[in-house]
Amino acid sequence: MIRDVVDKLNRMSIASSASKTISVLGHPIVLPKDTTPADAVATLPPWLQLTTRKDDYFIQVLRALSQREIARKQAPTWGPPAKERANAAQNQDTPSPVENGDLRAYFATELSEDNASHNRYYDIEPYDRTIVSLKSLDHTYLNANWVKEVAGSAWWIAGQAPLPRSAHAFLSLCTSLAPVHQRVRVIVQLTSFIEGRMRKADPYFPTEIGETLRFRPREDLPATVPSIDVTLVDQAAHESAGCVRRTLKLRLTRESSSERRPSSVGSEQSFHVHHLLFSAWPDHGVPLDHEEILNLATLTESLNSSPVRHPNAPPSRPDGLFPPILCHCSAGIGRTGTFIALSSLLRSSGILPSHTYPSPSSSPREGANNAPPFNSPLPSLLGPLPKDIQQDLVAQEVDGLREQRTGMLQRPEQIKFVYSSLAAALIRKASSGPSAASSK
Repeated sequence: MIRDVVDKLNRMSIASSASKTISVLGHPIVLPKDTTPADAVATLPPWLQLTTRKDDYFIQVLRALSQREIARKQAPTWGPPAKERANAAQNQDTPSPVENGDLRAYFATELSEDNASHNRYYDIEPYDRTIVSLKSLDHTYLNANWVKEVAGSAWWIAGQAPLPRSAHAFLSLCTSLAPVHQRVRVIVQLTSFIEGRMRKADPYFPTEIGETLRFRPREDLPATVPSIDVTLVDQAAHESAGCVRRTLKLRLTRESSSERRPSSVGSEQSFHVHHLLFSAWPDHGVPLDHEEILNLATLTESLNSSPVRHPNAPPSRPDGLFPPILCHCSAGIGRTGTFIALSSLLRSSGILPSHTYPSPSSSPREGANNAPPFNSPLPSLLGPLPKDIQQDLVAQEVDGLREQRTGMLQRPEQIKFVYSSLAAALIRKASSGPSAASSK
């Protein structure tokens, strides 16, 4: 692993020394052949050009985003003295609520002791407003949120790496969401299971082809809720995307309480899911280069845009409708938020294809608590971003994602990485001509 990292750094160093580069917030971008630094910068929108010239612009963005996130975190605990704190915050150029009661409800989280035991980290809790709730599992708690891209408009489920006790509910997102087109068929994992001798994720699929693991529902659920058998069908390395792609077969099974003999819940109750494991992304950090993560975004989109091709796999979506992508790292906010933000901006730039979704009037939200809130993200109760950064699509994306799940894009380095990766993608698109862009 260490040797691979060293080799990659050496290759990057050689490429950088032999090619022209520009710097975006300290991240070097190797320019395509025959592209001058001036030409490269000219292809970027004005707000993104600022990141190639001065760091104080990013400091301004970071300050505004941080102040708004502080207000969100404080909102659920605001009591009678809230107006005084709001006035003080306003005097310090920090956001204040329109109505204190609205903010408290808008950013409320489920704080019960039972739910807390299902959180991987005590301080990362999903907002009630966008929480993923599985009606078929009696609304079993899951630390995951529906998240809609601000710029790209695609739907995701962003969550923590499941604990052993929540693996069944996590896998049920692939088998039990209704209607059918909402069932997940691509899972993106952006963390290794062990990092720095620390457990960051627990296994929820086998490692040997043909092997099967069984995940049982919580004991407090009705006996009619089936277990889920997960079989590894195949796996292959995708070097350009820095990941391993696996095909998982999920089968619903019921067990006799007396003999403990499994039986399939109907021959049609099996589901094939793509799993992408990208392990070269350090916790609280960023990948070594842009190319792999850009290729990972393209691969993820490609797999999600067509049904899994396997014998006996049921149709996984109606034509023209795309299921949400399930994305997790360890806590489900830093690396996960970064990848979703970048994918959104690539989509809005025509580099990833746009999606088609049901209109709000035909959405399954009403009466179906496992469905996404189709009008999300709503205009923030914190008000608009400061005028100086309102045209900045990265700032808009980060702020919008944080409205839907707490702490998204946890570190400044991760926000910088979105700026630099987007710049690299736009420069590459411009140098390749119109054919490089995906049709919208």
